[in-house]
Amino acid sequence: MGDAGSLFLGTVIAIYLFHVLGPNYNLHPEFKMNKALLAITVIIYPLLDLLRIFIIRIAQKKSPFHPDQESLTSPFT
Repeated sequence: MGDAGSLFLGTVIAIYLFHVLGPNYNLHPEFKMNKALLAITVIIYPLLDLLRIFIIRIAQKKSPFHPDQESLTSPFT
């Protein structure tokens, strides 16, 4: 997935999370979860992967913005 695909996917996820956090969205009664906790749960994996990659690249004296295949999601693309 290139830059355009990842930006599009991030935008779709952000719009969905804003929709979920809105006052008109109700979770199913069997899901006893706070809406804010649900939103954090959805975005925590990509954020932790980003933080992990930045730490690895900085420790290797590389630019954190230099592309490589060390992301946890790289095998899926």
